[in-house]
Amino acid sequence: MLMLFVFTFIAGASWGQEEVGTPGEELFPEFQVDEDMQKLKPAVQPFIPQYGGWITSTVLDERQEGTTLTTSLTQVRLWLQMSFSENVYMYVRGRDIYLAEVYQEYRDIENDNSVDLDLGYIGFKSDDSTLQLFLGRKYFLVGTGLVMNDRADGAEVKLYSSIVNLKLFGAYTGLFQEDANPYNLSTRDYSDGAKRVFAGGTMSRGIGNQELYVLGVAQVDMGDQESDRKSRYQSQYYGLGFKGVISDSLDYYAEGVYEMGTSYTTGNEESDIQAFAAQAGVNWFLPYQMNPSLIIQYAFGSGDEDKTNYMDPRGNVRGNDTGFLGFGTFVGGYALRPQLANLHVIRGGGSFTPFSELDQLWLQRLSLTAKYSYYMKHRAAGAINSGEASEPERFVGHGGDVILRWKVLYDFSIFGGYAIFLPGDAFPDSADNRTFAMGGVTLVF
Repeated sequence: MLMLFVFTFIAGASWGQEEVGTPGEELFPEFQVDEDMQKLKPAVQPFIPQYGGWITSTVLDERQEGTTLTTSLTQVRLWLQMSFSENVYMYVRGRDIYLAEVYQEYRDIENDNSVDLDLGYIGFKSDDSTLQLFLGRKYFLVGTGLVMNDRADGAEVKLYSSIVNLKLFGAYTGLFQEDANPYNLSTRDYSDGAKRVFAGGTMSRGIGNQELYVLGVAQVDMGDQESDRKSRYQSQYYGLGFKGVISDSLDYYAEGVYEMGTSYTTGNEESDIQAFAAQAGVNWFLPYQMNPSLIIQYAFGSGDEDKTNYMDPRGNVRGNDTGFLGFGTFVGGYALRPQLANLHVIRGGGSFTPFSELDQLWLQRLSLTAKYSYYMKHRAAGAINSGEASEPERFVGHGGDVILRWKVLYDFSIFGGYAIFLPGDAFPDSADNRTFAMGGVTLVF
């Protein structure tokens, strides 16, 4: 599960930058420095290559249920970009990720080295940028990312008009390395690689500083399955969202999604999917010294009373499958790392830059963030994640995260954090507190 957590992504939004991803990408989004993950804008002069890269070295320590696992994670990214004209450019990025065990007690992992094509696509746009087309391996983000937010191979078209804006895409996931495929769900996915087709998009309308959008996505599972162990998960998602700026210091977002389709129970019977998910948040930036901000977030994923595993398409035991399962990214606390299913998550916190008033620029760029998380089950009789918190109680627990980001130099950054989760009534009395700590550096070149 650690490697799966490592391969989660966050994606962004504007010509020349959005297709590369925003800070954090496949690591921990809140621990990265924004500029480190941005590529240069397409050069006006054609056929002049731009290139660069970065190295991130991280140490992670996880402690739960009487076990300890300390690992090191080293990532090397190399990118090349070249414009063919003002309207056409190419971007290619390779990656090498090495995960190694440093210390373990009652837990174990195998050292793993993954080398592959991270991104590789061609971008086109019209002279007025009202039409944009991307072909190749890129990030696909739908709405806030609950439904889909990851890399895939495919095409995306964006159309902008004075009436509505459209974003349409089609993508395939079967070309990734089998064991590092971020779309893996079943045991056959892990052995053969998840072979999924996604198609859909969003339609949005801006009204002043506010934006309203609708989304629709169909996911078709084309993976192999055994005749006596059917595992294909076919899902469709329909959603409504809005986001905007209330004032210079206050912005918000909200999105709700309904999931339908078909899955298979543990007894090989076909079941209907009837699930929901939603998330919302407010960011308030206060005009005071040290640049303080307040953060309030809420997320919900529906559950099923008899579903034993929300990370497996066969987790439903009987009847309709009412547990939400998306293909996006949800960051809900690093110690618990919850799957957004059978769960209500309420988070609050803030951030500040303690040395923002000093003259030294390298000290001004240090920031601290703290968040408190409260977790409660949707269905008291059900479990969360892969079968945790199985006691018939709603209170899952609560926890906190503290995060440091420090851009010491333009090309050198430090990040780190500590998280703790305190189990609630839904866990047995013997359950231990969970902690997660990490620290690392990023060197850009």
